[in-house]
Amino acid sequence: MYDDGFAHYVIEILEDKLDRFKGNLPDGLGIEIVEFGTVNFTMANYLEGYKFAIFIDTIHQNKSPEGIYEFLIKSDEVSDDFDPFKFSFGFHDSDLKDMLVFAKKMKFLPEQIIIIGCEPKTIKAEIRLSEEVSKASEKVAERILEILKILDNELNLNELN
Repeated sequence: MYDDGFAHYVIEILEDKLDRFKGNLPDGLGIEIVEFGTVNFTMANYLEGYKFAIFIDTIHQNKSPEGIYEFLIKSDEVSDDFDPFKFSFGFHDSDLKDMLVFAKKMKFLPEQIIIIGCEPKTIKAEIRLSEEVSKASEKVAERILEILKILDNELNLNELN
């Protein structure tokens, strides 16, 4: 779906490049790439057992389509308030914030999460990326590889700030 397919393209780039970088990563750092397509509560159980996760998506900031945005979230910053009547458990009715709150309540939430993405230029029914978002997908894939290099077995992310 035009720029809405941004994460899919970043994942393709990462999969092509990741094997070359695995030899340079810290020992014991397990990496798994999973494509979900849409945020929903079933994602929460996939987070169980991980200390760190990266979410890739378009991020609407009403700025330049090539703009890349990165947010670090620590699990203790995610609200503990969980009201099961507040949430819809439909496939497309959830957002990332709701899923993170749910994952924390279920004790599946990793210690640290990075959300990284870019501003979409347009969302329409075409199977390609705009030129601007295509360039951003390369940059985001490279940034994710940088993040993986920074990680150590204790997941000390002080170097990211």
